[in-house]
Amino acid sequence: GWSQVVLQSIFLLLPSWFRFWQCVRRYRDTKQRFPHLVNAGKYASTLLVAVTNALRRTKNFDYHQHKLENPFLYLWILMSLFSSTYKMIWDLKMDWGFFDKNAGENRFIREQIIYPRKIYYYISIVLNVILRYVWIINVFIHFNSLFGEFSDIIGFSFALIEIFRRFIWNYFRLENEHLTNCGQFRAVRDISIRPTPKLIKNSRTTQQTEDDEQLTTNGIPLTVINDSQHLSRLTRRKTNAEEFIEEINPILTINKNENYSLDDQIDSMA
Repeated sequence: GWSQVVLQSIFLLLPSWFRFWQCVRRYRDTKQRFPHLVNAGKYASTLLVAVTNALRRTKNFDYHQHKLENPFLYLWILMSLFSSTYKMIWDLKMDWGFFDKNAGENRFIREQIIYPRKIYYYISIVLNVILRYVWIINVFIHFNSLFGEFSDIIGFSFALIEIFRRFIWNYFRLENEHLTNCGQFRAVRDISIRPTPKLIKNSRTTQQTEDDEQLTTNGIPLTVINDSQHLSRLTRRKTNAEEFIEEINPILTINKNENYSLDDQIDSMA
């Protein structure tokens, strides 16, 4: 009845309603139209889908024998197509950072990636597009009364599909945030998020020289990672040892097996 439709519609509206006003608040605080107002538009499209769907369901009582004549059915389909396309583009471009014009050899992805195989990214793109439009199945079910008695099972299946899509989405969203927000100090690139098969345990040395003590944290010596991407950013050699260590700190790591003096580490970077 009406009460059930209204109650379900309210619960469907609330998450997008809160996120919409969060984006508006972010715009108010930062005065940045992009991305906050554009992101708010994404949630506004979701609200339109929920509203038109509620109107479609309530009008079905009047068009019970002729569902195809329900005008809100076509409005709901139109809003759903618009919203799904909006969200799909936002997923790929904004949340995942794909289709970067500077991607280079990582075509259709982005310049920097963490996971070892590019096929993972291409599969995720295809899956995200398909799962964003899986609701179209519901349109065909709407016209086939034979599936009416299975509506609860079908709705539950769609919910599981969305959970699976979100599961995939989280991995690449976290990766993009990790790689692109270092400049805003919202992520630290030195902490890897790439899955590792095992942890390498190193024993700690007990004897250290005075020079080593100056280069240690809690008595653990530091050694330089052989990382060409970071080395290319070092344009000149610092004369002051402390300033030099601070500059190359992102490419230093703790090594508990070897002891290097300050001169050895500087010479290895030269």
